[in-house]
Amino acid sequence: MQTTFESISVEERRLAILAHGSILLSFLIAVTTGGIGVLATVLIPFFIWLLYRDRSAYVAFHAMQATVYQLALVAIFLALVGVLAAILGIAWVVTGLLSLILIGLLLVPVATVLTIAASVILALYPLAGLAYGLTATWQVYNSGDFRYEWIANWLENRI
Repeated sequence: MQTTFESISVEERRLAILAHGSILLSFLIAVTTGGIGVLATVLIPFFIWLLYRDRSAYVAFHAMQATVYQLALVAIFLALVGVLAAILGIAWVVTGLLSLILIGLLLVPVATVLTIAASVILALYPLAGLAYGLTATWQVYNSGDFRYEWIANWLENRI
């Protein structure tokens, strides 16, 4: 969907900015509620899409991009937590069992490094997602358009 900046009204641009910028609220709610409230805030761009899907193709496209992006962030984060928890669980169980015959004591540093690495990954992932979402907000604010990699093409083929 190619839209020229001149053909977009101020209201349409503000709504697209709001749709993309809602990721900041999603991030703040996720951090303060331990992730429980994030699904409520992910619905902000979805409701913008619902209200404008028949009135503005520009707003609808940006709102749906933001919705899919934020839902994908949540889904990938949950999958990442599951995979990392399984890896750490296995590492620490093997370390604990082998510690019974003292060999496992050599694995304690390895399991500790894995735990630290998993913690860093889980801490940085939401920040990276927030940064990309805010980049989208900034681009829409400045130039009127932004396309998330993969998501934009996927949506265009379905809308």
